[in-house]
Amino acid sequence: MTTAPGRRWRASALALLAAAFVACTSSKSATPRDAGTPTTELCKDSTGDTYTADISHASADGSIHVHIVDALPAPPQQGANRWVVRVTDRADQPLHGKALDVVASIPARGYGSAHVPHIERDAADDSIFHVDGLFFELPGVWRVTVRVVDPASIDAGSDAAPIRDASADDAEGGAPDDAGDDAGDDAGDDGAIPDADTSDAGDDATAPDASDAAPPPADAASDAGAQGPEVTFSFCVAS
Repeated sequence: MTTAPGRRWRASALALLAAAFVACTSSKSATPRDAGTPTTELCKDSTGDTYTADISHASADGSIHVHIVDALPAPPQQGANRWVVRVTDRADQPLHGKALDVVASIPARGYGSAHVPHIERDAADDSIFHVDGLFFELPGVWRVTVRVVDPASIDAGSDAAPIRDASADDAEGGAPDDAGDDAGDDAGDDGAIPDADTSDAGDDATAPDASDAAPPPADAASDAGAQGPEVTFSFCVAS
């Protein structure tokens, strides 16, 4: 049989436990939104894509389709990501002889990724591209724009990421380095060219501009570079 003092002790203990629980819950709910906002909160108003293997979209004019054949990690996550992308034509048949410009940004924050992805054509099928180093620095809703362009427009010096053949390094060995060395040797042999660059370039005026200027937003770099039909994907990226 429980005595009256025993009942009072149990009631007091339960009251203390309840008060501690309420205090703990209140302190958690008072955490500032910026201090670790759950991804579900950042993405609650998103109308973006749900990732599935081989997800695809068509350009506005329907001339091209872009498929994300595979992604690592899947679904996309904060940090570095790798995508395998396939490009097809209006009839959804492989589209050959093209290049890609890939740009990632968070429009809601006015933020563009500071990383330029490395893009290689597949060695066996040039309608397939391996996009490495697609970097999502923050959790939230990321927009990834894939622009399909002519290789010449990138080789001409646009801001788009250069496209490499996956087998180029194996096939050519040290050819790119040798070519660079030859160009340097030729420039060194012609004494008038370095002298003209050194005296007329105005290092004090131009060098600070080149080194101190902030990198352009990702969308700006894309718009300034190669032009072509584009497809946009939108993913809620978790931390």
